Amino acid sequence: MTDFTMVKDADGVATITWDVKAKSMNVMSTEAFGLLSDLVDQALADGSVKGIIITSGKKDFAGGMDLNAIAKMREDGGAKGIFDGVMMMHSVLRKIERAGMDPKTLKGGKPIVAALPGTALGIGLELPLSCHRIIAADNPKAKIGLPEIMVGIFPGAGGTTRLTRKMGAMMAAPFLLEGKLSDPKAAKAAGIIDEVVAPEALLARAKEWVSGGNRCRSGQAMGRQRLQDAGRRALSARRVHDLRGCQRDGTWQDDGGLSCRQGPAFGGL
Repeated sequence: MTDFTMVKDADGVATITWDVKAKSMNVMSTEAFGLLSDLVDQALADGSVKGIIITSGKKDFAGGMDLNAIAKMREDGGAKGIFDGVMMMHSVLRKIERAGMDPKTLKGGKPIVAALPGTALGIGLELPLSCHRIIAADNPKAKIGLPEIMVGIFPGAGGTTRLTRKMGAMMAAPFLLEGKLSDPKAAKAAGIIDEVVAPEALLARAKEWVSGGNRCRSGQAMGRQRLQDAGRRALSARRVHDLRGCQRDGTWQDDGGLSCRQGPAFGGL
């Protein structure tokens, strides 16, 4: 199984590349999820790794989940097999989202960015949504979205909650309930992704962000107060998505995405 591979450069940035052999587009399997989990564990445990880039070795990022894998879950264990498989996906994506933070102190962790060269559908978007920033290449032929509803299911790997938290319920509704797809620029305008860059600059920009470039705008202290109104939280989630967890010592803190303090070491997250 070589669907995911990882290399670490001299600057301490680990790049995990998704490249399913013998397929024109990446699709996710249960075995590939396990491999991705192992590589993320390695990168988080390696003290020399400062941050992680998740990208694709193909012209597109991913076409979604391998439907044969879902069918096999049902064959092997019925409804419980599907439930267990989906919960396994959630555990891997939550691991990426928390990025190694200490469960007791909620401190530490490493920045993780998704770099999308092209189309990202289904799990191909749910995986980036679990990362701390999504950067896409300016590829007008690319399609980004969650089309699961078109085959009668909802996104099952956190897309419903993460997209709603990022965009707000009203903005997310067409993407979740109609399977609306967007090109990268439209996806950025809608708030699904965070940046669109020239294709040749994709990995360089991802590395710059992981290394600390522009991760927290000077003077933007979000504070630690919880937003009381659910509507305000949904509207604010898009604005603070790439700012969450910043501390003065340059480490991450998980407080629901509502805290950011400038970190002098790199300007913060």
